[in-house]
Amino acid sequence: MLDRYPPEDRPYYPFPGETLSHFCFPSGIVFATERGVPTHFSFMLTDAAGARIYGTAVTFDETLSPELRTQIRSKGHVYAEQIYTQKAICVLSHYSFIDSFKEVLKQLYRIHLSHTPIPIERFVVNIMEEIPVPDKQGQVQILHEIGNQAIPFYRAVDQYPPYASRSEIEYLFRALNAEQVIDIFMALLLEKKVLLISKYKALLTHASIALISFLFPLCWKNTWIPILPRNMTDVLDAPFPFLIGVDPTILKESEAFEIPNEVYRVDLDMGFISPRDAKPKLPSKEYKALKQRLIKATEGVERPGLDMVEQAFNVVSWQEQADDEDEEARRFNEYEVRDAFLEFMTSIMQGYTKCLVSRD
Repeated sequence: MLDRYPPEDRPYYPFPGETLSHFCFPSGIVFATERGVPTHFSFMLTDAAGARIYGTAVTFDETLSPELRTQIRSKGHVYAEQIYTQKAICVLSHYSFIDSFKEVLKQLYRIHLSHTPIPIERFVVNIMEEIPVPDKQGQVQILHEIGNQAIPFYRAVDQYPPYASRSEIEYLFRALNAEQVIDIFMALLLEKKVLLISKYKALLTHASIALISFLFPLCWKNTWIPILPRNMTDVLDAPFPFLIGVDPTILKESEAFEIPNEVYRVDLDMGFISPRDAKPKLPSKEYKALKQRLIKATEGVERPGLDMVEQAFNVVSWQEQADDEDEEARRFNEYEVRDAFLEFMTSIMQGYTKCLVSRD
């Protein structure tokens, strides 16, 4: 860790220290001879009290210092003229302002590259100390101006499960079809072990947040690690239910470790689930209605269309982006997806009080 703010721990949350580095670089830091594009993703930590801490990071490449470059060359690893290493800027919060913090970090990165007379530390203090938190009732939206952008902060009424944005739901259906999403949804309802696999870190978080949100009004109280660092693969052998996301390279490197057979392995990049237990018998009427509504709501989603999921900056003009968003709105209806799952949960839970046994 190169720097942090605040320099001292908050009284209600001790700084995670080295753990944070593992989540910002779950596959480790990689040296490259060509500069890559900045990427973004989100992850999740758990504090000592069991509360979830949401992390948002933007990673980028910078030229290695002459001293380190000479040291690497002396060991015969890389002989290129330029060597780049990864860096990350990250925000931690008890609130799931994932999309908002992503835009804030993008603006901080732009300011870092520009020649502004205002120190970047002043922007950091403004973000961390001077922006009020939106109200619990979800009636007040905070607009924070930084750079050339006004970034909205909205606090969903119910933080558990966290609110799933349009992009989180859409990327889930870009990776999997409606029937596959229902299969994973049912596995979570039955508290199975579900392992999401993708080389895109942002996709792992998007997919897991969307899946968790579909369980409403139920909550996922089991282990939930959207992005699993390399040094935590032992948790996959745990005897309890979990929803975990992992980079496939980490699984390939852990040759001595085998994924247990009872784990649902979901390859988001390839779009398949393996292995799968026998499907539970669902009420046919409700199942058909859910499947048909999801197919209709997602029929315009591009598959595959995952290459842009991690890129922090789009290489299109604002007008082209606005036109694309209007076109996507006509092709994909996230409200219909949310409503379909809510109606399914309502229908199968209807009359549940008749099954309760009284103590009398």
